[in-house]
Order: sequence, then C-alpha cells, then structure tokens
Amino acid sequence: MTDTSAGASAAQRSAGLGKWEKETGHVYSATTFAFLFSPTGVWTGMQKLSHRIEVKGDEIEFTSSTEIFDTSGVQITSGCATGVGRKM
Repeated sequence: MTDTSAGASAAQRSAGLGKWEKETGHVYSATTFAFLFSPTGVWTGMQKLSHRIEVKGDEIEFTSSTEIFDTSGVQITSGCATGVGRKM
C-alpha cells in the first residue's frame, strides 16, 4: 500500500509505504510509514499512520491514528481522526 499527503510538501514527506489486510468479516486494517524532512531537506523523523476500516454495504467508516517519531525512534506526538465515506 502507498499513500500521499496533500497536507505536506512532497519535499517534506515521502510517500507512505505499508500494508492493507483483512481483519474479520468486513473489517480491514492499513498501516503506512513515511519519512519526514525539514524545509531544508534534513531527515527529521517518521510518520506512522494506522487505520481501521469497516465496510457496511455502501458505507465505509474509518478510525485512524498518527504517530510522529524522531530520528532515534522516540515518539514525539500523536493524533487521531474518524471519517465516513461511500463506495462509488
């Protein structure tokens, strides 16, 4: 799985690489990691995005979290989000 972000310059966040897998029934998980860089191109850390995706007919529910790590692997911040969507 790959991801991109419209919230960060391509020079400051690499594409995320990871996996997408079926958990049970209509529930899936996805996890990606991306490299983060300063405006001058210095590596500053990594971002981990984790998603739980539940498909209910045409409806899709997302529960997501993000963790930011420095270059030593120490977590420096985190956050979460929820979302809904519809299959097209």
